[in-house]
Amino acid sequence: VDDPENDSKDEQTYKEVLSQLFGKDVPDSVFVPPLVRPPPPLYSEEDDLVWLCPNDTEYTFAWQPCIADDKDKPGDVKKLFALAQRQSLDSSQYELIKHELYNNEEFLASLSLSPAMLPKLVDKNPSLAVDLLLLTAQNQQFGEYLTALINMDLSLHSMEVVNKITANLELPPQFIHYYIRNCITNCTEIADKNTQHR
Repeated sequence: VDDPENDSKDEQTYKEVLSQLFGKDVPDSVFVPPLVRPPPPLYSEEDDLVWLCPNDTEYTFAWQPCIADDKDKPGDVKKLFALAQRQSLDSSQYELIKHELYNNEEFLASLSLSPAMLPKLVDKNPSLAVDLLLLTAQNQQFGEYLTALINMDLSLHSMEVVNKITANLELPPQFIHYYIRNCITNCTEIADKNTQHR
């Protein structure tokens, strides 16, 4: 607890110091310096504030036709294709890749596809894998893609892809026999009966 006598001594010492510094005209409470700058003049011009409330109410909008073209560039579609190997795409992303695949012949060649990419695509985006297989059916590497389908792990997505390409293409009978044999072998090796029946 502060001593009241000590407080009064401090206050008196404070006043003495101020009177020695500034003379006899020392205020009792607070020292406020005088304002040495003149106040700014009041604004008197009427025409200068027109920009705050414009008189003309007609506005025209300038449309930039290439504003949406940046996201549709093939470089961005290539990034989407790389993303398709890591995660599932939403429908708009899938449609963008599909549009580029079917309308731009150089795009498919620029993707540098390989059979090693196919299992990832089948697992994450089976519809895109079907489109790519249908487009590469005339390619010399198509047999390697079919071999990759046979050798990949059995899943619902891989069966869906094989079903769709079988419905749209005439595949070699050996591929169908090997794929069915692989399915039967994988099903017999499953220990869980419920999964095996499914």
